[in-house]
Amino acid sequence: MIARCDNAWSYCGKFRSTCEERLRLANQWFQQCTTSHTCRPSNTVFTPRRLIHIGDTNQRLRLIETTSGFLDTGLQYVALSYCWGPGGGTLTTTLDNIEAHKSDIPFYRLPSTIKDAVFVCQKLSINYLWVDALCIIQDPGNADWVEQSGRMNLIYSNAALTIAADESSTCTAGFWHPENTRFQKVSESCWIRDTPTNSAWDVLSTRGWTLQERILSHRILHFSNSSISWECDACCRFEDGETKIDFTGLSYRAFRLLNRSAPHESLGKSILGDGFDDREGDYAPVHITDFLTSGSWKSIFFAWAAIIENYSKRDLTQPGDKLSAISGLASFVLTQAGIGAESYLAGLWREDLVEGLLWYVSAARPSRSSAPYIAPTWSWASMTGSIHYFRDRYQFRFKPHISISDAHCTTSPTDPTGRVTGGVIHLAGLMVEVELAVIQRSPSFSSSYKDAGGTPIRAQDQQVAFVRLRQTAGGEESRWYEVMYDEEAKVNGTEDDLYGREAETSVSKSLDDISDRGAYFCLSVGELIDSVTGGQRDWFLVLQKTIGNEVYKRVGIGYFQYSKSTEFSLFSNSDVYNITLI
Repeated sequence: MIARCDNAWSYCGKFRSTCEERLRLANQWFQQCTTSHTCRPSNTVFTPRRLIHIGDTNQRLRLIETTSGFLDTGLQYVALSYCWGPGGGTLTTTLDNIEAHKSDIPFYRLPSTIKDAVFVCQKLSINYLWVDALCIIQDPGNADWVEQSGRMNLIYSNAALTIAADESSTCTAGFWHPENTRFQKVSESCWIRDTPTNSAWDVLSTRGWTLQERILSHRILHFSNSSISWECDACCRFEDGETKIDFTGLSYRAFRLLNRSAPHESLGKSILGDGFDDREGDYAPVHITDFLTSGSWKSIFFAWAAIIENYSKRDLTQPGDKLSAISGLASFVLTQAGIGAESYLAGLWREDLVEGLLWYVSAARPSRSSAPYIAPTWSWASMTGSIHYFRDRYQFRFKPHISISDAHCTTSPTDPTGRVTGGVIHLAGLMVEVELAVIQRSPSFSSSYKDAGGTPIRAQDQQVAFVRLRQTAGGEESRWYEVMYDEEAKVNGTEDDLYGREAETSVSKSLDDISDRGAYFCLSVGELIDSVTGGQRDWFLVLQKTIGNEVYKRVGIGYFQYSKSTEFSLFSNSDVYNITLI
């Protein structure tokens, strides 16, 4: 019992003596939101399979199975968003101790972060807490973990409140540090702020699992090392009374981009109405539900691309969790869009599959995971590190050059949006055999691939890859085209092999001796037409043939930007192939 545990009482005592005002403020924010805002779960009957029953300080902590039938449906519970940290360090529920946890979860054995969450729940008079370490059976490979990881969309979107331990890098660090403050006293009447009010919520923003937890939650009480803050669908609040919007939040950023794309008919309507004022500081935070249910398919895919860009930069302790850690978010999209699980393909969407293939790697020293198997090579999830889509694509009209006859992934029946053990795309399209050359890059080299501000976007700073039509004896010399290779490759030349700068992607004939004449191909994927300027960009994938009849894997991507003085001849004499991408 917590009340009889000296460690627990001394632990809680420090809060009561120094933090009552802060806790009263948190409770005030919570009560105001529950009574005055529309930030509430949409599913009023959902309850997680397991919860920690807290009660008051005279009761034991215990794990309850909500399927037992003695609990009311739709009861209020708090969900915890936190970092385990390296090496675990937290008490977990396993097949061996689950029955014991139903009777008593020893408070003294809990790491500080979970202890803090228990205390805050008591102060907010919420009797139930959901923590993954204790509410999901953590034995490796067990079916409960697979099933529950696919239900994160329901768990976080239906929580009465999510507590976010923003700056705690491990579960043993705790998140409540009442001795710290973000204000420093400089005189009897003057205090200065020690940290900015909208400082980034650093630690959680670097972790893969916590992205969907933040996006799906309707109300979040943030704990930093020096203060608390509030975030809900209606507002953001800070201890000093200021109300600001956190523009670092991914759901807000995706929404802003979505709203800016609204004038383009292909992306559907705006969800803010005609009176929306497009000035910095006037954007209201909006839960992901709102823009998923208000626009076209293009709106959904555009927002999803922004989410994936953010997610790909985050860290995962287990690489095999790459798709599991956003499974709940994918399930949420399926539900809101009213489509079946077969539409979700290892991080891409069937309805947007051709455009969804047009991602590029932006991480330094990227690699493609081979063990464990994560995803097919055509999925961004196959890569470690950050990936990007071209963010201005909302103003483009896309014309596909390939026809997909079938696409599917092998998944778990209990978590169809989670881990995959295989995935294929069967398609028909224009394809040519090419040679590949990778050269050492010097600082003076000007890449074809740059963002809107002119900054190179290739992941490999020290090497440049090129392709050209495979040469035949006595055949006409073909032009080389720069491409973005997905991984670091073996360098087989230097920039000394380059000649003249007339064409920025030209490579000298000396590369004949160093090019890789392996089974490489380029597949024309589609063209993007700028609806503002009328410019055109043709996209293609770089493929490598594998063992099997017309079976290929992705190794890179490229595009050609048309201009009055250039001509794209790579696919001039190409044939249509029926191939399989794996």
